[in-house]
Amino acid sequence: MNNILLSLLVLLLTSPVPLRAAKGTAAGNVLLISPSGRALAMSEAVSAFSGGVQGVSGLHYNPAATHGLGSMEVSIMGQAGMADDHFGSLLFGVPTARGTFAGNFFYYTAGDVDLIDTLGRKRTVAAEKDYGVGLNYSESFFEGIATGISLKFFKSQLIESFSDTSIALDIGAQTGLFAKKLALGISAANIGSDLTYIEASEPLPLTFRLGGAYSLFNNPNAKAFLSGDVAKEKDEDLKEFIGFEYVWNGTVALRAGYKSGQDLGRFSGGAGFMLGKTDVHYALTDGGKAGRSHAVSVGYKFGEKPAETRRSLYR
Repeated sequence: MNNILLSLLVLLLTSPVPLRAAKGTAAGNVLLISPSGRALAMSEAVSAFSGGVQGVSGLHYNPAATHGLGSMEVSIMGQAGMADDHFGSLLFGVPTARGTFAGNFFYYTAGDVDLIDTLGRKRTVAAEKDYGVGLNYSESFFEGIATGISLKFFKSQLIESFSDTSIALDIGAQTGLFAKKLALGISAANIGSDLTYIEASEPLPLTFRLGGAYSLFNNPNAKAFLSGDVAKEKDEDLKEFIGFEYVWNGTVALRAGYKSGQDLGRFSGGAGFMLGKTDVHYALTDGGKAGRSHAVSVGYKFGEKPAETRRSLYR
């Protein structure tokens, strides 16, 4: 019986799920799902952008990004895949004179599967349920360099019978050069323990990122950015991401991106709407034969923090 269950678990661990299909097949790949419609529309080439540009969701790519937040902020996101799978997240950030404190919660469900026992009885169970929470802190301990760290607790459950937990760490840094026209970011994510189900053990998707973003122009009426990231996930080939964003009058944004080094989700695009203290971001990703996926995230800012306490890139 254990051999049958182990075979099922291995199948679940190694079968690509649409929301994660471009992310490899290791356990815990929900840790790689983006919580940001803005980032997805730019093909996730955002590790150099501070929170002043991309909001609190930037901590997913670089824990140093929250240093740029100009006010208390929350962000929520929902995303539906192409196989009855769903992802949701909630993030918040609070800037203070002693650094920025942030946190996040996320969940993922992979739909249902039918199990049939030796007597022919069928039972429908959830194929996979994942949950996670994280805490983040960022500050500029060195002039012109923002640093950050995130601690994440993650639990994964398969077919409602087998589960394991893991603790992971993210670290990162960002800086701005040439009068902040160029930003650089570097991060390491998902440094943590393996997930084990019965005898099947899988490492977390350890990921290293290096990115840059260049301000093509920046004035009160319009601004545009060109960005690029390279990422190395555990047991995966090096991947390159390119993103573009144009913002008109601080209210409407158009975005596009391209990913190399993967079969699905190469092209993406989307739009953003900044309506007072509320931001709405939409992303469309082309998954080729697997179809298209849609994502929407919403952010809200609670007032403004005095500018002298935040040194945000491109702000």
